[in-house]
Amino acid sequence: MCRLWGRIRYGVRWDPVDQAQLALKSFSLKDVTAVFIQFDPLHGDSKSLREFWHRLTLPQVRATNPKMQVKVKMLSDGCRPQFVANLHDGRQVVFKTDGFQLPDLLMRLNRLLGLPARQNGPRQSDPDPLRGEPDEALQQRIPEAQMEAHFRALAKKRKPIDFLP
Repeated sequence: MCRLWGRIRYGVRWDPVDQAQLALKSFSLKDVTAVFIQFDPLHGDSKSLREFWHRLTLPQVRATNPKMQVKVKMLSDGCRPQFVANLHDGRQVVFKTDGFQLPDLLMRLNRLLGLPARQNGPRQSDPDPLRGEPDEALQQRIPEAQMEAHFRALAKKRKPIDFLP
């Protein structure tokens, strides 16, 4: 790829669903004692806070701190969506979430809690999607000289129905 195209692609945003999944993988509530959520369900920008509330109730997130309390207050007075996270050291983190998307919300909260950002790309335990490696073949990499033969062998194993969405 030429350098000009790389500069053009630099400003392009990721897919929001992928961003949210990456942020959620590194999300931990071990330093949070309670979360107070307050929103008006009829307010236009409350979608990200409702999605955040849903993510807080996922078993993998709740397992990071089962003693954490989540309290929700639904109002019909047109208030802006916000949540307050009480931390173990006595600090309070207040997020006014109107105008936020869920990935931005999760990444900023991760950063404030001191959690490292998840790097884009497959984890070490994930198979390499470009090489088509199964889980048990992670340790043995395919040399570049044998790559074409490997892809041909993979294509012969697949049926035409495998390529349909």
